[in-house]
Amino acid sequence: MKPTEGQIKSLQRIILWRRVHWLSFVLSWPAVLTLVGAFQKPGWWPYVIPPALTMGVYAFSWYRVNRARCPRCGDFFFAQRGPLGSVGTGFPLQKRCQRCGMAIRR
Repeated sequence: MKPTEGQIKSLQRIILWRRVHWLSFVLSWPAVLTLVGAFQKPGWWPYVIPPALTMGVYAFSWYRVNRARCPRCGDFFFAQRGPLGSVGTGFPLQKRCQRCGMAIRR
């Protein structure tokens, strides 16, 4: 079954937030190193703002990726399921909905 236009737009939003998530993950490593080095300098607080913003974007994108809903079934796209229902976040590299199997790519 081919996805509808609305489903395609929802999948594109998931893809966008997943890319933001991984880009901010890569950028957060230098941010952490900058923070560690900044605490050793006098007047360190201006050095903290850009890395803290980067790590904030990472945390927000993680939230958005893991709360993304499948456009077909409405369940969380990346949530793993257990005997008690959804058990939390899943592996964000997966390419299909954990419930209905809808592919993230066409």
